[in-house]
Amino acid sequence: TGIRMIQLLPVNDTTDTHTWKDSYPYNAISAFALHPLYLNLEQVARKADAPIIRSLARKRKQLNGLEEMDYEEVMRYKWKIIKQLYQAQKKELFEDEAYRQFRSQNDHWLVPYAAFSFLRDKHNTTGYSAWKQYSRYDQKAIEKLTSSSAKHFDGIAIYYFIQFHLHKQLKAATAYAHANGIILKGDLPIGVNRHSCDTWVGPELFHMDMQAGAPPDDFAVKGQNWGFPTYNWELMKQDGYEWWHRRFKQMSHYFDAFRIDHVLGFFRIWSIPDHAVEGVMGRFVPAIPVAAAAFTERGIAFSHERYCEPYITDAVLHELLGENKNLIQDFLERQEDGSYRLKASFSTQRKVEACFAALEINEENILIRSALYDLISNVILFEEEGSDRQQFHFRIAMESTTSFRHLDDHAQRQLKALYIDYFFHRQDEAWATQAMYRLPALQRST
Repeated sequence: TGIRMIQLLPVNDTTDTHTWKDSYPYNAISAFALHPLYLNLEQVARKADAPIIRSLARKRKQLNGLEEMDYEEVMRYKWKIIKQLYQAQKKELFEDEAYRQFRSQNDHWLVPYAAFSFLRDKHNTTGYSAWKQYSRYDQKAIEKLTSSSAKHFDGIAIYYFIQFHLHKQLKAATAYAHANGIILKGDLPIGVNRHSCDTWVGPELFHMDMQAGAPPDDFAVKGQNWGFPTYNWELMKQDGYEWWHRRFKQMSHYFDAFRIDHVLGFFRIWSIPDHAVEGVMGRFVPAIPVAAAAFTERGIAFSHERYCEPYITDAVLHELLGENKNLIQDFLERQEDGSYRLKASFSTQRKVEACFAALEINEENILIRSALYDLISNVILFEEEGSDRQQFHFRIAMESTTSFRHLDDHAQRQLKALYIDYFFHRQDEAWATQAMYRLPALQRST
């Protein structure tokens, strides 16, 4: 008499930890593929394949007896069996009409995904910039790479085999749920991995120099940096958001409904430049900036250096590090007015991160790195790129910075008024407009 809904986790292909040294668990390698971890080996095997899966029951008992899930061993074992099943079944696979239909409907993502996976395994990295001739996606080159006459074709086709069986198994699970009065709700993450098949095939669809994340809150006082690139919505709009249409269509094979995590990303995204590590260095995009004239109109003695550059004085260093302030003297240059500037080699959080990645991990180095991150983020405004110092965005949590606290009362009051307007009033209509360009167009595709 009623409807029961089950919400499932994302269907996206997550990191293959058995081959990736530079892996990030839970980030999708493809917005369209399913992960081999979920493959039911017994359903793939035929009666003739019984010897191949003879050890399955024993292995299952062993792994299920562990206190914690050993994902790497599960993947290692499954890959061993998958390779054997593929070799035993590949001849009949290519003649299977259901497989041919699956290929014809999914080749637009399946072939690039298989090529990406093959190259990832070959080079032992998802960092496709290191793939020599394949560092940039070229459709003709990939067609040649994935040709059935290529000597390495099995290394490509095994991914067709896996995705075909995963597709069949999830479709069967959906049908079983429907037969028992259950509808399925899927979870669709908004982002894709920076080192994914999606960014390899269509880098122009993404802002690869930006990182999506979230502003600071009570649970993450420095904000969150999720690492994945933001979307180039203007370019996506030119073909009617076809990339998203295809993604929604793929989800609709398996789910009756799905939620987007997070849907606010269609209104505005917290965007962090690639030179930053912490989410606090980001801002909402799109956002209407504040003009330089707005500061002078409010009687603020505006200075680009004072408001947009890290504010570092002896008082700031003492407040930040106390008696340990001398630990970071080697990273700073003293100015004529007695203030400090970060040396060029430590002027961004990424530069600092790279420096300390090569050093021993100890309490002192962690303290210094954290202090440098704090100094770099000790600003009040970010300049709008290309505005010639005429337009600015407020740094989130401005009042928590020593840069702000060291201003006079008048400047603080006037900046607070502009800050409140910037974050809580001026953007609302623009964000609603952005969403109404995108969401209805996407909804019509599902």
